[in-house]
Amino acid sequence: MIQGVENKEPDSVNTLSDMNIAIHADYQKSGLSQRLLSEFNKLANKKGVEKIVPLRPSFKVDYPLTLFDNYVHWKREDNTPFDPWIRTHWKLGAKIVRPIYKAFTVTGTIKDREEWTSMHFRESGRYVIQGALQPIQIDRENDFGIYYDPNLWMEYQLTG
Repeated sequence: MIQGVENKEPDSVNTLSDMNIAIHADYQKSGLSQRLLSEFNKLANKKGVEKIVPLRPSFKVDYPLTLFDNYVHWKREDNTPFDPWIRTHWKLGAKIVRPIYKAFTVTGTIKDREEWTSMHFRESGRYVIQGALQPIQIDRENDFGIYYDPNLWMEYQLTG
């Protein structure tokens, strides 16, 4: 990632990545995310570069104890991806590249983690926290909490 940001040679760019697409709740389910992704794909194709998308599966928060590797491969009855955000990308032609298990890391003291989660951690162990894709790990003996937020990389191939 750093190499891509520091790259000063536009002709050597070979990959385009969107870092975050967030749609306000008032506009969700309106097709806006698909339109944004389609335009991004057009730009990548125009520039002749591959496109990699790191994404945070939207329904994974409802299954925090399910292993990330398992969840991202769940299918619906019609054999399409279970998760709607993965399915959106899949419908537009993206394929799973690989999961990134520690895409975002949050660490700190027990007090910091209690303030962050609005929970109380009375003993060491794993805790399910609201909005998280997997449990947070608490170590009371070392006064330390750590949470790894995973994401999934999907790739769009060049067309035309």
